[in-house]
Amino acid sequence: MRESSSEVPRKRILIVFDFIGPYHAARLRSISPNFELVALECSTVSRDTNWLNSCESNIQKRTLVSQGDVTQFGFAELKSRVKQALTELKPDVVVVAGWADRVSLSVLKWSLAHRVPAVVMSESQADDCRRNPITEWVKSKILESCSAGLVGGQTHRAYLESLGMRSDSIFLGYDAVDNDYFTRCVDEIRSSNIDFGVAHELPKKFFLATCRFIEKKNLIRLLEAYAEYAKSSVDSPWHLVLLGDGDLRATIECKIAELQLSSMVHLPGFAQYSQIPKYYAAASALIHASTVEQWGLVVNEAMASRLPVLVSERCGSARELIQPNINGLIFNPLDVGAISDSMIQMASMSESARKKIAEEGHRTIQAWGPGRFQLGLEDACGKAIQKGPSRGSLLSSFLLSLYSRISN
Repeated sequence: MRESSSEVPRKRILIVFDFIGPYHAARLRSISPNFELVALECSTVSRDTNWLNSCESNIQKRTLVSQGDVTQFGFAELKSRVKQALTELKPDVVVVAGWADRVSLSVLKWSLAHRVPAVVMSESQADDCRRNPITEWVKSKILESCSAGLVGGQTHRAYLESLGMRSDSIFLGYDAVDNDYFTRCVDEIRSSNIDFGVAHELPKKFFLATCRFIEKKNLIRLLEAYAEYAKSSVDSPWHLVLLGDGDLRATIECKIAELQLSSMVHLPGFAQYSQIPKYYAAASALIHASTVEQWGLVVNEAMASRLPVLVSERCGSARELIQPNINGLIFNPLDVGAISDSMIQMASMSESARKKIAEEGHRTIQAWGPGRFQLGLEDACGKAIQKGPSRGSLLSSFLLSLYSRISN
């Protein structure tokens, strides 16, 4: 049973993010007045995407680096900035997103030294990559500095358990988006007299893939699968819109030309948060084909937008959210034929069948909004405060110091 947050009144949570984008802001807004929340942002510029900074004025925030990013600073300077921020902010509990970057490791080192309980947020799964026993042992020692964890779903919980964290100290709710925002925006667009698709020269029916153009998003196989789908389609095939940008754009453009799909595949580029609902409103289905994906928040967004989804079985969201043929389709992302078959299945359905899947998806995702993040985070922080700070070990402290020096 969830403990009442009133039992730990007005404790100060310090939560660390590399960059506060729209997804982080939606979660931060959900935290109840029972806790005082302070966000420690590493930089105002994202290293991975072109998202605009989204932290509202009503959220307390401290930024380590106002120009550029943390990689420009050496270990000593970064450690000094982290120590100064934490000493001034005096948190009752610290919350870090993972254990792979210098700032998170430095925060954990500080919390261990100053006897402040720590919570780790994680969406790693055991099968995300080939696991090295030595690396896993190091992670388990680093995690000894954490009193509780917040994860996306059961596969993420299982991974933290495999590293030695007790199940009763692990809470769910990490992976959430602002469902109401996507539902409201998409409903308004669909009910308006403005046809976004026509205005932006998009086809009448299309599969939408929205992601960074990087290797793990599996866009080359997706294009090959789409080519098979298009050839096998009896009626006019749906088009494919790849929304996003990244290092593989030139490779993707070459593949589109090679497969002679230039008239069928569209690359509108990167879209800011405010523009994404327009694509969901115009699309016929979302397809997310990643070979490695700890979660895949675009699946949450599409389901909130009442859009049917086709999702790779490697995605954490597929394992937690999707009931095959009820609220979405699942496929093997390594099998071009399987991806193509799922596209054929979706496009061959009647409009009423697709609408039923979309509505089931919308019902499912209602339980996965920012409120879920709020409950999970507050319970994790409450548990960490109740248990008290981790005693850790000399080895844990040494490894935190070592890896905070050599990590990105």
